[in-house]
Amino acid sequence: MTWRFARSSSEFARGERGVSLVEVTLATGLLGLSLAAVLQAFAALGLATGRLDRGAVAEGVAHSVAESILNQTYQNYPGTYSTSTDVANPRSYTVAVQIEYASDPATVTPATAATFTATPAIDYGLQRISVTVTSLQGRDARTTRVFKKR
Repeated sequence: MTWRFARSSSEFARGERGVSLVEVTLATGLLGLSLAAVLQAFAALGLATGRLDRGAVAEGVAHSVAESILNQTYQNYPGTYSTSTDVANPRSYTVAVQIEYASDPATVTPATAATFTATPAIDYGLQRISVTVTSLQGRDARTTRVFKKR
């Protein structure tokens, strides 16, 4: 292998082709497309993070409301429970509580589970309470169910 060095700068310049305008344009275009894709990925990540955050807050509010209901006195049919007692609820969330009452315990056997209804003939002392918390955007709803007995 023989090494050959240029004697002058003009001889060195004649040996190199340089970069053409087409190559520079293509490289710039590819760089622009990849930058646009990266920015779009960051925007999607930001939206997903916000949605997960709203869902986590809704979950926390639902658990807080359910715990507050469990700490209140049992309300016979057609009773209601306060959803604002000892609950830190941000204003951007709505809370809905549904109370269902257990069927007659005498009809429950190992083969048949208890059934629940919103309008019982008799309140047998067991409630299934569903707390649904929804963000004002409406997309991030979380439901927590608890059982309360007399």
